[in-house]
Amino acid sequence: MEVAGIVGRTPDCVRKLLKRYNAQGEAGIQDSRKNNGAKRLLDETQQAALEVVLSAPPAAGGLWTGPKIAAWISEIVQRSVSDVSGWKYLKRLGYTLQTPRPQRQAAATAANIRAKNPPRFSGGVCQ
Repeated sequence: MEVAGIVGRTPDCVRKLLKRYNAQGEAGIQDSRKNNGAKRLLDETQQAALEVVLSAPPAAGGLWTGPKIAAWISEIVQRSVSDVSGWKYLKRLGYTLQTPRPQRQAAATAANIRAKNPPRFSGGVCQ
């Protein structure tokens, strides 16, 4: 079936959807899963409190991470929360993955840089 390739489904899946649509109309192709779209862990007030907490560095140091957010949410909702849920709240609030750049133990000083890269002269003018 050419349609299957266009919509990214298998031909069998397209046949089943078409059969349900012909039998039930638009209602036959709607999402009929139970509990589709679980209730959010935090209400709007709690989410606003999370935004305030995120505006300061974490008490444990470092950067805010999914596990740190999950631990904070767990304290608020009084049940265990997966690390993935912490990541989802960070993403929902507009935060992106931040990885600190590696720090060299022996960073070059300005004198070392000048010694390795002396100025070049061409025709009496420094380039």
